[in-house]
Amino acid sequence: MNYYIKNPKDNNNVVELWSSKRLPFEPKGWLYDMRETLRIAISQLVVYNGNILSATYTSPIEELCDVENILFYNVGTGRFKTTCLNGFLLERSFTAVPPPPDKLDFYLHYQRYASISQNQPPQHWTIKNVLASWDNVVIPKLTSDTKPHIFWHLLKENPVSIFTGDTYEKHFGVEVDLFVSRNNIFNSAAIIKPMLDGIISAFHSYQGGQLSEVSKRLAVTLPSNSNHISNLLMDNSLSVLGSRRLLYPYQNNVQWNPADDKCVVIKLVCTYLANNAPLRMNGKLFAVTSK
Repeated sequence: MNYYIKNPKDNNNVVELWSSKRLPFEPKGWLYDMRETLRIAISQLVVYNGNILSATYTSPIEELCDVENILFYNVGTGRFKTTCLNGFLLERSFTAVPPPPDKLDFYLHYQRYASISQNQPPQHWTIKNVLASWDNVVIPKLTSDTKPHIFWHLLKENPVSIFTGDTYEKHFGVEVDLFVSRNNIFNSAAIIKPMLDGIISAFHSYQGGQLSEVSKRLAVTLPSNSNHISNLLMDNSLSVLGSRRLLYPYQNNVQWNPADDKCVVIKLVCTYLANNAPLRMNGKLFAVTSK
């Protein structure tokens, strides 16, 4: 068999997927059938009141990939609208794939979805030390169309505490606490990718020969002029993740290029406040070691 799925009804409210290939964004053939079966199983999952969704991708193959893409976007973020109301904990594990029960098949890719307490720590990683943190950053607007540069600009223009003077190049995690108005509920699975790209980008400084062009393009949609944006891109006061070709011109806009493939733990928790309360976030960037 190319894949095997256990649904919540037969698996104690847990979805498990074993596959010989990683689920791509636009699957075809048996991968398409696998995705559709996985979607049905996820729709049967119950995330209990006050809990968050735990989603883990496990594979010993250390190829470049973004864990939020595999677990959310390649499945279809619409499938997680109700399961992620209070948030989620995503993990990327490099351990061997556990064998499916009562099966002799060997698989290289494994995804698991379950309901957990908001206070449950990562299963596969230990938080080593906090690299940076921020508090009470007000987000003007947050939808699935919000772009990474909004979050990058917010962290660049608001106070951020840095707890290391060294460049950190190993695996890391990001945790975000969102404080949300009850009349502004959104699908958190659909906003995590641009949010994560923007947050991680804020901890890089720009390296490359197209600074002027990308700054001009960002100035079209940000409340800053291109010279100020250039200064923010080159500023290394927050660059605990180092310098890199952080973004480049793409079509009529820009494409961000943070080191998000090294982000192996992503936690987001939503706290709901009174109607019309301002949307704000606390967060931290932290180093991890495998358990």
